[in-house]
Amino acid sequence: MIRGALTERLQPMVVVEISNGDGRFQPVEVLLDTGFSGHLTLPPQAIADLRLECVSRTPMILADGQEIQASVYGGLAKWFGEERRIYVLAMDGQPLLGMSLLAGSKITIRAQAGGEILIEEDRES
Repeated sequence: MIRGALTERLQPMVVVEISNGDGRFQPVEVLLDTGFSGHLTLPPQAIADLRLECVSRTPMILADGQEIQASVYGGLAKWFGEERRIYVLAMDGQPLLGMSLLAGSKITIRAQAGGEILIEEDRES
């Protein structure tokens, strides 16, 4: 189970542990974003700090319609107690947790400032 909380502005925040595969995991606070279809986004400096390896570049269309080329990095996340291979997009701004990492999960949100967020493995899927 992964726990988080809603901020005062009702933003759902959780902590995900990320590694480059060297066995050391770093906690990263991310915004749960159901409108993002990837695994994670992180700012370039966080990617450099984690020493993630660039695996490709991909075209993306942002919410405002702008098309960009984004660098894609490989990494690992601790997810329900196991290491899971993930792809991280280099994007400025708030780190995001997207639907590809949430696939197979059940999310419960107590919708009030400070309300608890629970992400559980969905054993029915």
